[in-house]
Amino acid sequence: MPSFSFYETAQSSRNAVLATKVAKALRTAAPGSRPSGQAEITLRRGVDLLTNVVEGCLLVEQRTEAKGVSPSQEGLAAFTHALTALQQLKRLGTARGFSDYFLQLREQLVEECEGRPGSPSERESLMEFFRTVSTLFQADVQRAGHKPLSRSSLLLTA
Repeated sequence: MPSFSFYETAQSSRNAVLATKVAKALRTAAPGSRPSGQAEITLRRGVDLLTNVVEGCLLVEQRTEAKGVSPSQEGLAAFTHALTALQQLKRLGTARGFSDYFLQLREQLVEECEGRPGSPSERESLMEFFRTVSTLFQADVQRAGHKPLSRSSLLLTA
């Protein structure tokens, strides 16, 4: 069983809460209108999380850059969870290049932030992805020996 540092556990906890909030913001956003206030901030932070995923992915793929994003070791944990989420959602076979796939998810979320949402199925796909990633980050916190984050506590903070 891996041992998590305080920093890793705190980061996993933050990412679990963020991913839950992003899924909730997507679920409650009115289609076709630009999100406002806290919902927009939350979605933009979700874009940052996906950027972090792409950074880790680029490092693994040994690429130097993609759409202005550079590889970084800091994105490895987020990339690992995002890849596991794709596996759990049975989307691994649909992704040709993982960095390109995650950049596409990131672009979809940027469009949501700007009030240009994709189809309802694309929005649902984003929500499923963020819910699954949240669960995986929560598992990190549990493995570190901390009290599990309940779904209701995540939604209360969302």
